Amino acid sequence: IVFLNLFCLLFFTYPYLSKLENKISEEDFLSFLDVPQGKIKFPNITSFLGEQALGSLFATLTIVYGRDIFKVTESGAIAAIFVIIVFLITISITTLSLTRISLQIINLRYSKIPELLLILLLFFITYWLYVGGLKLAPTA
Repeated sequence: IVFLNLFCLLFFTYPYLSKLENKISEEDFLSFLDVPQGKIKFPNITSFLGEQALGSLFATLTIVYGRDIFKVTESGAIAAIFVIIVFLITISITTLSLTRISLQIINLRYSKIPELLLILLLFFITYWLYVGGLKLAPTA
């Protein structure tokens, strides 16, 4: 219940977070992402896959350590706070990584259909690795 409350808190604070987002310029955001210009090269692909693997590892650690924190503290609230923090970090890393390579694909100026298909493929890679990380956590 605490996790759901924290998630709802995030949902209800969205208007305030949106105002904060408006203070960040597009140029600053693109500078932060450091989107490479030109063709996609091997380091761009391995960087994307490495960041997705990190997200997958965090997904596994969320379950493993969330369960351990619950056992040690016997507090669902503390475990839920840990889980929501790691969840937000994980989603941020994987989403920013996907955004970075998607913007690089868009900058290549292919036709819309190949761009869409390639970005969808990368989205499903992100999804599969995250779900894979969740399934790697031991069940007991």
